[in-house]
Amino acid sequence: MFNDSEQLNNYWVAYIRYYFGINRSKNSIKLILNRLRISGVKFVTRFHKRKNPVAANFNSLYAASQWTLIWAKFKDHKLALAGLFILALLYFSILFAPILKPYDPWEDSKYIYSPPTKIHIFHNGKIHRPFVYKQNILINTGTFERLFETDYSKPYPILFFVKGFEYKWLGLINGNLHLFGTNKEVSINLMGTDILGRDCFSRNISGLQISLTVGLFGVLITFILGCIIGGLAGYYGGVIDNIVQRIVEFISCIPTIPMWMALGAVIPQDWGKGSAPGMFFQRPPLDRNQTVSTSCCSPP
Repeated sequence: MFNDSEQLNNYWVAYIRYYFGINRSKNSIKLILNRLRISGVKFVTRFHKRKNPVAANFNSLYAASQWTLIWAKFKDHKLALAGLFILALLYFSILFAPILKPYDPWEDSKYIYSPPTKIHIFHNGKIHRPFVYKQNILINTGTFERLFETDYSKPYPILFFVKGFEYKWLGLINGNLHLFGTNKEVSINLMGTDILGRDCFSRNISGLQISLTVGLFGVLITFILGCIIGGLAGYYGGVIDNIVQRIVEFISCIPTIPMWMALGAVIPQDWGKGSAPGMFFQRPPLDRNQTVSTSCCSPP
């Protein structure tokens, strides 16, 4: 752009004269000082901001909403935050409960009272992907006690996203994909099995599914009915309010346990199958004769 240093110097001289207004006014020194003063004030105010004493003493929670105050108080309680995280994890797990269960919780197997399956990563001194060993069932001829002997000859790797028993996710989508599993020759029971050889981990997931969902729907239904009935009783008052109060008091006098026992006897065992709520509440019919005979014939 510039051929020599003299042209560059001339350019900077012209730029300084234009910036400070030397050629635009007779009092050039005054313009230069005024420009320097303004530049200095801008430089200082950029790095130093005045503190407003009113704003410094103002607490944002004074003008916060009720939900903001509740959340601020809740965050101070560390155990409450940990409980919220665990509860959210449990509710997330029941949403994908059929996928998390490796086996059908109502399916019997030959592994009766099997101990929890141990997961290994070393075989013959070498590291492998997580795997399990096969459990051979032995019967003590003297005491007829069922024993489990681990076969260390061959490892069976744990597989992810395997196909297993069929289910209906959310009562709508058919599927048979499960999060983990292994070869059909062995079984992986993270919490062992019960007296009928059913996987305890899968049964715990099913029980968690029912317990958390019943509580959630119970609170939701109670809240909706309470708002409707209480609102009508309070709006009309008089005789309607007295009738509603007496009915509520009568229901409160009924013992809880006998009432649930009566409801359990009235509600059919296959209630909810084939519908979306059936994913949470359904349980297959239980053959009592088969259960009693299997329990009696199986060794302790």
